[in-house]
Amino acid sequence: MIITIATSGGIGGFGTGPAKTVDLNSLPPEVRQEACTVMTDERLAPLTDQGADGADRITYAISISSEGRTRRYEIAESALPPDMLDLIDTLAAPD
Repeated sequence: MIITIATSGGIGGFGTGPAKTVDLNSLPPEVRQEACTVMTDERLAPLTDQGADGADRITYAISISSEGRTRRYEIAESALPPDMLDLIDTLAAPD
């Protein structure tokens, strides 16, 4: 599975950052397992309709590619649960 995470928005655009692409096979087993558990369509899809109101909000663009299929989600930071935000921070950390 390959996950790409990009951010946009924030006050004055300070929430905007370059996209980070991570091949889960390159991660330690415990992080890979957490990503496979947390970054599922069942958990991400319902979040796309929540918390997007207001100016200067940070939005995450998350793409997940697996088995020849890519799913894309645009999710407001305020809609993401803490465990997912922590995992995004881990995955998007500089190499």
